[in-house]
Amino acid sequence: MKILKIVAGIALLIFAFVLFLATIAGFIKSLPQISNELAKSTSAGGAYLFGSMIVFVGALFLVYYTGKKGFQLLKPKPLPVDSIDDIGKYDSNENK
Repeated sequence: MKILKIVAGIALLIFAFVLFLATIAGFIKSLPQISNELAKSTSAGGAYLFGSMIVFVGALFLVYYTGKKGFQLLKPKPLPVDSIDDIGKYDSNENK
């Protein structure tokens, strides 16, 4: 089960990284198209800009949460540790 979690965590991190690169490349590629649509002074330019920003922010949310889940799968669970105060503590109810 541990191996499966590690493999799934690495796969999610790789997916998040590739999606991040694709999102940035797509945003850079769409900048000239956005400026051309805004230069036409029509309502379509504003809608194109707004739609592009919605998709960009949505993709960034997907990258963030995918990466977060990938790191959660890779992080080992901490073992429960007793407090130093509990060691050697005498409980009077145990002997009754």
